[in-house]
Amino acid sequence: GTQLAIVRELGPLAYKNRTNMEPWPEGTWVQEGELVRVPRYGGDRFERVDENGETTHFAIFMDHEIIATIDPDEFSALNDIR
Repeated sequence: GTQLAIVRELGPLAYKNRTNMEPWPEGTWVQEGELVRVPRYGGDRFERVDENGETTHFAIFMDHEIIATIDPDEFSALNDIR
């Protein structure tokens, strides 16, 4: 199945050449708050359980792992996750 995620934060190395820290020529094409498609088995995944027993799932992906941005308005079923 398709795996979707909301970008919560971009790290300081995102979309930069790791050798010289120059931005990629393509620029930063993913912004915080956007809905993106991510690899099913990629990223570093973990969960956090709060004091009420609620579990929140997180994943950290490298910039080159992001497959595409998704327009949630194109998918009515996604409107509740924004």
